[in-house]
Amino acid sequence: MKNIFTFLMMLLSIALGQELVAQPIVEVVMGSCDEPGGVLDRYTLSLNGTELQDGTCEYPIDINDVIPGVNEIVIGNTEGTGGILNGVSTLDLVLIFGSLIVDFDSPFNVIAADFDADGVISTKDIIEMRRYILGIETEALYPNYRMVDANLIFPSDFGPFNIGSDFTSIQFLNTEVNDGPFEVIIIKSGDVNGSALLNSEDVPVSRSTATLSYLDIPVKAGEVYEIEMDLDANETFQASSFGLLFDGMNVLSVDENGHDLLYNNTTSTLKLSHFTDHPESTFNFTVEVEALVDGKVSDMMTLDTDFYKEVVDIEGNVGDVSLSANVVSSSLDIVETLFTISPNPVTEFLNLSFENNGSATQKNIELISLDGKSISRFQTKADAFQIDVTSIQSKGLHLVRVTQDGKTKVEKVFIQ
Repeated sequence: MKNIFTFLMMLLSIALGQELVAQPIVEVVMGSCDEPGGVLDRYTLSLNGTELQDGTCEYPIDINDVIPGVNEIVIGNTEGTGGILNGVSTLDLVLIFGSLIVDFDSPFNVIAADFDADGVISTKDIIEMRRYILGIETEALYPNYRMVDANLIFPSDFGPFNIGSDFTSIQFLNTEVNDGPFEVIIIKSGDVNGSALLNSEDVPVSRSTATLSYLDIPVKAGEVYEIEMDLDANETFQASSFGLLFDGMNVLSVDENGHDLLYNNTTSTLKLSHFTDHPESTFNFTVEVEALVDGKVSDMMTLDTDFYKEVVDIEGNVGDVSLSANVVSSSLDIVETLFTISPNPVTEFLNLSFENNGSATQKNIELISLDGKSISRFQTKADAFQIDVTSIQSKGLHLVRVTQDGKTKVEKVFIQ
């Protein structure tokens, strides 16, 4: 019986034009195999349409699936859209932008950076990645994983503007199965910094910590407000991403204030991606909201801890996110020239000077503490007013809000 089996295998080998060898395999030599205990469940490898079954980074090839002539191994996804963000973050956006200016440090990073698989790395790749990060795009429109022959010699003209392939398949002749294992490298699309976990985890944890502070002011149900947001960092940064959650408020609109701000908002969430080619240490934007209940902003707006938050400088260093809701004001009629204050900082008397007093209508003045408490309220029809701050116990930053003829303005003042 053994002799018959050997004879049949020899006939099969002759028919395929190859010698009798040990079972050939496709071996992953970089990528998911670097993860200890990683389960390779994010992609599939198929030979001529037949899926290969993996065994710890080695995919055995059934000799019966090898055909005479050209054979093809194809990489595909198993998790649908679930792993698109695996390893993809704001850090990759900065690395791609910087590498386009300087140079990519490896051809594998060039392949990863071609997020939309059009053979050229451009601003479009950065924009598409931002849209996926924010959840604006959820459908898997592009190849999620790429595969490269580990022994591939890249042509001399290979680069970000001449990639030449989508790297989703590798072809070989049936006679090449005698040459040992097919060593392949798996590349996650968009993951230039190499942080993808090709096991059961979806997204790595955020690299940045974040804080959110408020100049807190009470809001009333049914009224519309504008919240001016500032993001600050210790160093200049090129890009950032973060999310906000709203409970008791509906998000109506976002004003980018001239910044490159891409966002995805629903009535109760706001995810933002900021990117600039001129690094800066701060930027601001304005969120228009409608209060659904009476309360304070600090009770209704929080950071989205589940969203991947990150601040990255031009060198690819990751910093921390410091957000502040600096001013909350009614958006019914906000003006810039209603009044001025002096001196600022103030230790004794704060002087208010009203512009366009005209008919000398009544002006409602309110001094508000940092935690949103109303300290003092005044009314006047004069064109100037003075507030004695010497008895105020809570020193530091405060707000002065004035309403006149339906117009509102808020100024910050520091009480020493």
